[in-house]
Amino acid sequence: MRNGNIVEYDLKKNAKEVIMHSHHDGEVWGLCTLEDQGVFITSGDDNKIYMYDMAKRKCIQQGLVCLDESKKKVVKTGF
Repeated sequence: MRNGNIVEYDLKKNAKEVIMHSHHDGEVWGLCTLEDQGVFITSGDDNKIYMYDMAKRKCIQQGLVCLDESKKKVVKTGF
């Protein structure tokens, strides 16, 4: 799609479903697969991380990555 999402269209059911959400404000720069857990994680310039269930082809969690200035470390939220 123009917004970067990946959509699966079922012709028999005449239905569409978003199976991959885009990182809207920039490019994807990280991908981690955890095959033993059946998930993969993407990260991007928009400071968002998405976790997908490989079998269901659905986003199951999302969060933001931000810098905690007082502790100078990266904080993940939403997981």
